[in-house]
Amino acid sequence: MTNQTASPCIKICQLDDDAICIGCYRSALEIGAWSKADNATQQAILATAQQRQRDYAARRRNNTLASNNTANK
Repeated sequence: MTNQTASPCIKICQLDDDAICIGCYRSALEIGAWSKADNATQQAILATAQQRQRDYAARRRNNTLASNNTANK
């Protein structure tokens, strides 16, 4: 089997409390499955990781805004 999709790993391999890598936003299970996954599965993993990254960024922004609003009261 040939992996046609480059790994999204950026060598910041650290899992958060939800077992999500803070570097590539893949889950521990997705990371483990990557090397044996076919191209379609890898593309699906990438799409999920990209959405997860957007969701995390939105949550951080919302938490920052909430913290700023609380501090300003």
